[in-house]
Amino acid sequence: MRYEFRAYTPCIALEPYVNCYLHMKGSRCAHWQQQLVPGNIQGLGFIFGGSIQSSLVPDASTIRSFVLGQLQKPVAVHFKEDLDLITVLFKATGMYRLFGIPMQLFADRSIDFELLCSQQDEVAVRNVFCSDTTEKRIAAIEALLLEKLPQHPVQYADRIEYASRLMLSQGGNLTVNQLAREVNMSKRNLERHFIGQVGLSPKSFSCIARIKNVLELIIHQPISAWKDIAQKLEYADQAHFFHEFKKFTGKTPGEYFRSITVFDHFLYAG
Repeated sequence: MRYEFRAYTPCIALEPYVNCYLHMKGSRCAHWQQQLVPGNIQGLGFIFGGSIQSSLVPDASTIRSFVLGQLQKPVAVHFKEDLDLITVLFKATGMYRLFGIPMQLFADRSIDFELLCSQQDEVAVRNVFCSDTTEKRIAAIEALLLEKLPQHPVQYADRIEYASRLMLSQGGNLTVNQLAREVNMSKRNLERHFIGQVGLSPKSFSCIARIKNVLELIIHQPISAWKDIAQKLEYADQAHFFHEFKKFTGKTPGEYFRSITVFDHFLYAG
């Protein structure tokens, strides 16, 4: 079994919205299961070979493109046969600012992208699937996204994006009140716009930012003692750390460490 992963950088115009394009391709691969855990992942995927199944979309065998919202719980994903997949990985508010759809509608969900498409989008999607190389496919995906660039500033988008980056950089160790002061918004206004643009409440996103920090530490510093990680990330104690880790990953830290895959490195290693 062999899977290859490669990340592509977005064009300058899309850098405020897109983290990268992730190409995943299997060569002579059979069925493979991967656990997705919450980690600030919002994606738009295009399947060019094989198929994907998960509890997010139980019958996904006929879907060739999908939108994935923020996760709040671990999800098992089954990659079928020789998968060939390109996924746009967005920044926290990127999908909302490009598509304008309230992101809470996608939390813990994956939806057939073509059900959301306008007629103009349908033409762009056909161009994506008519392309015959990875580079041409990414160029066609970028053409689709460039058509979605907002013509007018999105209300509070810069503040919400800054708030999300701040939480990620601080490992979730900010209260909602502190965050509201940082972005000069009332707590209620921050929560309302954050849920709409990111898909989760600031408090939930803060927990995910902390878990993402834990995953990075486990992947990069696997010899660290769990109590040292718990102290470094300001958990009340090791028991609290273990409880929250299992809530978001479905595994204990030791179980997760022993099951790390190349996929985990790409998504969660920072």
